[in-house]
Amino acid sequence: MLNIELHSNTVELLKIDYVPDHWPTPGTYQYLGSHIQKPWEGGTAYSGYTEQLQRFNNIKEILKPHKDDWVDCHCIAALVPYDEEERFDVIINGLHMCDVVLNLKSLRKLNGIKTPITTCNAKIDGGGYLSDGRHRSYNIMLDLPRSKKDILSLQRSKEKSQFNNKFALKVIQDFYKNKFFELFNHQCFKCGSIKRLDIDHHIPIVLGGHLVPGNLVALCKTCNNKKHDCHPNDFYTQSELKTLEPLLEKQKDILKFNFDQDYWHCDRKGYLISLGVEPSLVHEILNNPNHPYYIEPAALQNPDMVITIDVSDLLDAIAQDNPVNNKERKQ
Repeated sequence: MLNIELHSNTVELLKIDYVPDHWPTPGTYQYLGSHIQKPWEGGTAYSGYTEQLQRFNNIKEILKPHKDDWVDCHCIAALVPYDEEERFDVIINGLHMCDVVLNLKSLRKLNGIKTPITTCNAKIDGGGYLSDGRHRSYNIMLDLPRSKKDILSLQRSKEKSQFNNKFALKVIQDFYKNKFFELFNHQCFKCGSIKRLDIDHHIPIVLGGHLVPGNLVALCKTCNNKKHDCHPNDFYTQSELKTLEPLLEKQKDILKFNFDQDYWHCDRKGYLISLGVEPSLVHEILNNPNHPYYIEPAALQNPDMVITIDVSDLLDAIAQDNPVNNKERKQ
């Protein structure tokens, strides 16, 4: 299979007086725009034959000079609405590929999509010939979000990974999370519960908030679920918002952290202690394999070390036992 990147003239050939908004790219190509195959030549009398043949020929035209190869082709597709709001023509490089029904209305505002005609990443795979000489069909895949829920879930997972990964080690991650909850006295800011505390987005993702210092609040599971995607003004009282302001500001300093690779590789124990981790805990995680935070010792690496092995005695012994040498000694 040939992996190719198609030069895109899709936007230029639309001949519109604005630049269409481009949909975000989940990278999954999970939406099947169409399955296109060459129609049976004996079926010219059937309805749809001409249209199906035109679409097949359009793909062949787009894929020149790879029209007879089995390809995995990445390109840009335009989604042109017609008739109903959810029905679109899929246009690639000026040629009509197919029409699709897409429920994108609820996703437009969330992704900042404003133009009526939009573009998205697309992929054409298939082509070439089967063993019996028939043309292999093509799939047109569109890289579009399926739902608002999918987008938010993807964004939350991404931000959570970014937030946690910056600490590099679980012991450091939990140490800084504990410092964050200390700021809220280890209790829910809304109801005061000390059970099942979460780190909540103050401004929710759906309203443009991110999982970053300055936008984090300690809430219990119950209050977090109640708040959901509400704006803070709709969930907290004015008095609570005023109390929350300095806490949001202080966490920027509390959670300011960059993992020092050089210090870590030079002195693991010293680095963890310098961050504020208890020395007794540091001793455990560096020496106790059964500890949940246990960190294996670094591999012994010393590029300046040279090991010399003297094998002269071994070579002498081998020479003395060699039958040829013994024969020579007897002569």
